[in-house]
Amino acid sequence: MHFTAVSTLCVVIVSAAELTSGAVMHEDLKTEEVYGRIVKYCEHGGLRYLRGSRFKDYDNCSTCTCDKTGLTCYTMFPVITEPEDSECTYMIVGCRVRWVLKRNNQRRCPEHLIPDQFF
Repeated sequence: MHFTAVSTLCVVIVSAAELTSGAVMHEDLKTEEVYGRIVKYCEHGGLRYLRGSRFKDYDNCSTCTCDKTGLTCYTMFPVITEPEDSECTYMIVGCRVRWVLKRNNQRRCPEHLIPDQFF
């Protein structure tokens, strides 16, 4: 399993990167012999999916597709690196990015304080 960030170029994510697009996970197709027949499938979260399957994983906030190359999942939100001097930080709530104040994460961050790359 490997992770990459999708932008105009594909970059392997080792740690948080300054990109505004989501992360991608790809895992190769699995094969197994069942009753004398070779069955190809994808596996995610302990479940098996047939080729052609599409699903959303709300535990990991990703959208996944199983095809002839294997399982590919995209995050439902961008990879985020907030500036250190920002007064705001982000939280993932219901698979959506929510900006809140660092000093009080119960309050939404005013739009003018959200880093520019997110608008």
